[in-house]
Amino acid sequence: MPAQEQGIDARLTTYLENRVRNSKDWQEICASADGASRSKQGASTPREILQQPWVWRESGALVADRLDDLAKLLNDVSHIYLTGAGSSFYVGKCLETVLQQRLGRPVSAIPSTDLILAPERRLKASARGLVISFSRSGRSPESFEVTRAVSESFPSYQQLLITCDLESQLSQHFSATANTSVLGVHPAACDKGLAMTSSFTSMVIAGQALAFLGQAEGYREHVNGLATLGAQFLDHAAAAVNRVKLNQIRRACVLGNGVLHGAALEGALKMLELTDGRISTLAETFLGVRHGPLSFVDSQTFVIYFVSSHPTTRKYEKDLMQEVRDKQLGYKRLAVGCRLSELDGLFEGIDLACVSGYQIPDDLRPPLDVILPQVLAIKLSLALGFDVDNPSNRGAISRVVQGVTIHEA
Repeated sequence: MPAQEQGIDARLTTYLENRVRNSKDWQEICASADGASRSKQGASTPREILQQPWVWRESGALVADRLDDLAKLLNDVSHIYLTGAGSSFYVGKCLETVLQQRLGRPVSAIPSTDLILAPERRLKASARGLVISFSRSGRSPESFEVTRAVSESFPSYQQLLITCDLESQLSQHFSATANTSVLGVHPAACDKGLAMTSSFTSMVIAGQALAFLGQAEGYREHVNGLATLGAQFLDHAAAAVNRVKLNQIRRACVLGNGVLHGAALEGALKMLELTDGRISTLAETFLGVRHGPLSFVDSQTFVIYFVSSHPTTRKYEKDLMQEVRDKQLGYKRLAVGCRLSELDGLFEGIDLACVSGYQIPDDLRPPLDVILPQVLAIKLSLALGFDVDNPSNRGAISRVVQGVTIHEA
């Protein structure tokens, strides 16, 4: 291993050792996961969740140095498309509205699984487009095919590949292709576990850089503030989840609006993946859940609210939370948000304003909010007897998607 990589590993190892040593909750989580792991090295996933603040800072520093390059990509671009599959698509959902608002041009999140079938139906041939693809490993056949198809069918488009592995075939092949750029986050974000955790949040933070073009120092301050808040929030989330009787839970429902709906989608998927489907999950918006999906919430459902700080949005959310309480729906209700004391009696809450002095705007919150369902997913997985790094005992899913054959049009 090169000396530089040894230094990186040593710094992260020291960070994780200190974090675990200083938290009884995380000591218990890591010890339980190591005991259930089939690997001699112990479980990776709990530490990949716990490492996130460290990885965010490291990734943020790398991305901040590329802000000028990113700004050039947007020259004359009329439409931005965010694409990926599964969690990588949800990265785009966590960025869609904030980038559209801050860049002042249309931004659309599209699953790469749709673009493979018929890119011409989703991309405008007449537009000057930028396609931003997200991929943890860069080894998915879908990621490669989408990038190839856009390059061939839409030669005027710019492409940006955001990945956790700059050594992958995707990165190596297309970094030398015209109109295609590659942006890597810190390599420690390339999770070894099946589920995307630090890879997901790190790619969201990398994508958020587009909201800070020409503001490198502002972006660095944002990432550092998020990391400080995240380190504290990890302890609050672990403590909150450890107070819950997990054997009563059979379902989980995560609600959020705007970019926080993207975080809700990712949070629900984490609990589904890490329990091999044993915990049924639902992600919805606060208003959308009334239109049928609320029937999912029963007495064995853990309900998570990602509460908005926007005054009008919060009024709508409060109405729904009161309805859920009055109908006695859900086994446990837990919320993340700011100034939650205004909503006393509706749930148990983790108040971001009380966790840290950093006031984070809602549209930049997804990397933080998703920590709660990540932690809950690990605890549920362990309670059901799974190896959290390899929970798919039936072989239904794998770390890198398998079974995909690319067919010629």
